[in-house]
Amino acid sequence: MKVFCQLKLNEKEKQLLSNGLEDHEVIYAQEYEEDVAKELFMDCHVAFGNPPLEWIQHTVNLTWIQLESVGLDPYQEEINKNNIYFSSLKGFFDRPVAETVIAGILALYRELPALITAQQANKWIKDEIRPKCETIKDKKIVILGAGSIGKTVKDHLLPFQPGITLYDIAPERSDYYSLQELDLSLKNTDILIGCLPENDKTINFLNAYRFSLLPESAIIVNVGRGTLIDEDVLITLLKDKKLRGAFLDVTREEPIPADSELWQTPNLILSQHTAGGSKDEVIHKVQFFLDNFYNYQNGQIKNLVNP
Repeated sequence: MKVFCQLKLNEKEKQLLSNGLEDHEVIYAQEYEEDVAKELFMDCHVAFGNPPLEWIQHTVNLTWIQLESVGLDPYQEEINKNNIYFSSLKGFFDRPVAETVIAGILALYRELPALITAQQANKWIKDEIRPKCETIKDKKIVILGAGSIGKTVKDHLLPFQPGITLYDIAPERSDYYSLQELDLSLKNTDILIGCLPENDKTINFLNAYRFSLLPESAIIVNVGRGTLIDEDVLITLLKDKKLRGAFLDVTREEPIPADSELWQTPNLILSQHTAGGSKDEVIHKVQFFLDNFYNYQNGQIKNLVNP
């Protein structure tokens, strides 16, 4: 069987994948020019990674793609078409994302950006900063999205003893599932965390109206999709001190353009889509694929995407 690897791997990672697929032919996209890689892709039965959409639309041999992401964009329309199955990395990034959420909240509540700036200027600001510091205990937190990441974020925050509610369109896994309930809750929300996927209903979900419902002491954290937030509104609110702060791991445009106002917006921390990252991330992705390749051969693919 021919397996196409779209990921860029180092020698250790390639060796692990090759050893795990020793009875199969592995084609590494990184070893070829794009046009040659595309031609080789057309002969493959299995793909590991996120190949260009156009390649998938023209393949006739492909039967399964193991994505290296949780998100399905831009493959939604192709999922399970022409007998091609897709599986995601759902659950793979939950822990590092949850830890990043906590890091962002604590950075804002413990005034780390101001302290780092003062350190760089050799400036002592203890008397100014100490009265502003807050703790997570007893804060009212609303998590948008009760999927795998949202639930893991909640589990990681619970030891800090806040009050946490989950919003999701699925009633069986959420505390709020109507927009009316959510909007009412926002008026008393201290921390709003975005973990929603991107779809027609979530684009600009946090718009001027919903931002207006939040108290000025609220902070925003987004680890879902950048399109969740109307960034122009957020920038204005932070500049006018109508929100305490924001922590964005994802933004509407990535990489963020050098001339974007986001870079200079006060009380905004940008983690540049690193929330799911960890030192051994790629090794673990390869191992996940190898385990799922065995599942694929036995007709039991893990994380199979339901169209």
